Amino acid sequence: MYGIYDSDSTRESLFENNEGGELVKARGVFPENRRLDEKTWKAIRDYYLNNSPESLEQKTRQELKMDLLTNFKLCKPELVLRPPAVTMVKLIGDKILVGDANKGALFLINQELQTINAAMVKEGAVHVEMVEEDYWLTVMGSFSPGDDPKGMILKLDVNGKKPAEIPVKDLQRPVHSSYEDLNQDGMVDIVVCEFGKWTGALSLWLSNPKGGYDRMNLSSESGAIKAYIRDMNRDGKKDVVALFGQGNEGIRVYFNEGEKYREEYLLRFPPSYGSSFFNFQDVDQDGDDDIVYCAGDNADYLPILKPYHGIYLFENNEGNFTQKEFITMDGAYAAYYSDFDSDNDQDVVAISFFPDYVNSPERSFVLFEREEGSFIERSFEGVLDSRWIVMDVADIENDGDQDIILGGLTFETVPDVGLLDRWVEKGLPFVVLENQSR
Repeated sequence: MYGIYDSDSTRESLFENNEGGELVKARGVFPENRRLDEKTWKAIRDYYLNNSPESLEQKTRQELKMDLLTNFKLCKPELVLRPPAVTMVKLIGDKILVGDANKGALFLINQELQTINAAMVKEGAVHVEMVEEDYWLTVMGSFSPGDDPKGMILKLDVNGKKPAEIPVKDLQRPVHSSYEDLNQDGMVDIVVCEFGKWTGALSLWLSNPKGGYDRMNLSSESGAIKAYIRDMNRDGKKDVVALFGQGNEGIRVYFNEGEKYREEYLLRFPPSYGSSFFNFQDVDQDGDDDIVYCAGDNADYLPILKPYHGIYLFENNEGNFTQKEFITMDGAYAAYYSDFDSDNDQDVVAISFFPDYVNSPERSFVLFEREEGSFIERSFEGVLDSRWIVMDVADIENDGDQDIILGGLTFETVPDVGLLDRWVEKGLPFVVLENQSR
């Protein structure tokens, strides 16, 4: 990125042979000419080589009890996918929506876990919300990292009677969207996280009177992961709060000032954290939203275990967020707080896409059950039947307790511990852990 290459061919190899490659060239991500002198470059290299530790000190892990199924019932669907590549699981109403990248499909599953319908949606349905009685899907366009603008927002009729519509297209690998009237004109607007690879954006799509959308970039950086719409400064205007990964990591607020948005960092994280997830939840039940954040992406290079990977809780104190809790979890990818055992305290459920595959691969799913100021860590027999990448927490049975939906994606592990063939053979796209506490 400073125009320093091993050979003349190195630079060209960094560009995709498509429109995405042209976008990266136009942005100047990999400059043609060197932009850093040799003395400065050597000083940077020497700093890291001389000061980096030989290894990272690991935190102590508690015993993992494999007894979760004494309190939860493991339910498997009739649907088999070989190999599964699930990119989304979401309960909406009485249906579970499952997106699969390999099939390029969206599956509608009923409460008995039977497939009742399916729609072809191209590659990578990663997020869905119900907007005005329709399913609005965020479709990546390419599961593999890239900059080619093939992603879209896809609108599907819930009853399947109307043809699909594409309200927004030409997106750079979008991974999340939020919907709300931001400019108070009575029409729903869209905030899209275009993760991309080298380029991307956090884009705002404002509804116009012609029935289309006008684009405004809140940020032109890659790496936007999730974005929520909240009135952060309580001025009556909806703001945008977004998590970014890809090096310049942190949670940013885009304050709505009418015709423009002002960016501020709410929280910043080191580029080595591998930000993977965040969510707003009122964990301490004081009437305002706290932040649940996961650090755990470990795929850029040969993965090493990192003691700062895990689940962070940032408590909301009148708009200032301070770290209240950290739970160690290698490769954490998503986490939710809830009272899963109905004992009036907040437990935590989490998945990892990069657990310690050599010593404790079962920690790809853990329920941290809070008890007397500490946690009992639980997983379940059968946890290794898939590689869990997405999760939803919802009351599927409407019985007052929270159930857990896990979606799996078959992908080789580093190091190879012999699980890939098992995942392909099982063909298990998702499971439901049905809470038995009530």
